[in-house]
Amino acid sequence: HLPKDVGHFLPNLQVLFAAKNEFYGSIPESLGILQELKFLNLYDNKLTGTIPSRFCQPLKLEHLNIGQNHIHGNVPSEL
Repeated sequence: HLPKDVGHFLPNLQVLFAAKNEFYGSIPESLGILQELKFLNLYDNKLTGTIPSRFCQPLKLEHLNIGQNHIHGNVPSEL
């Protein structure tokens, strides 16, 4: 799984490509604090839950791929 606090250890992360890793659990809220993150690909894992509310904050995120997971709920309009 992706550690809950992954965003706290990588504050300047710009690209996270973690597709097809069989990660499970929810998308860590801490990814939403990565103000420099431009590219996030979590495609084809076993993630569940909803898109964290922190992703609604103004970010530099240009690419988000969370397809082929078990995410439910609405996509925030800010994305």
